[in-house]
Amino acid sequence: MPANSIEFDFQSQCFSRSNSLTLHANLHAIEKMWMIGLIRTCIMRWLDSSIVLEENIVELFGQLQILA
Repeated sequence: MPANSIEFDFQSQCFSRSNSLTLHANLHAIEKMWMIGLIRTCIMRWLDSSIVLEENIVELFGQLQILA
């Protein structure tokens, strides 16, 4: 059996439909967690500085729309 067919078999096992859907769901969940963490960090920073600028609020709502 040629080496490239072994590689193909390995890839077809790893990237079957269900695995790639699971991978996509996991990446989406990680992205959401990262965005929530980023928004939380921004809010804490704004609260610490006691200055909430209009563009910060607009940016926050823009980030929340990405999560939806």
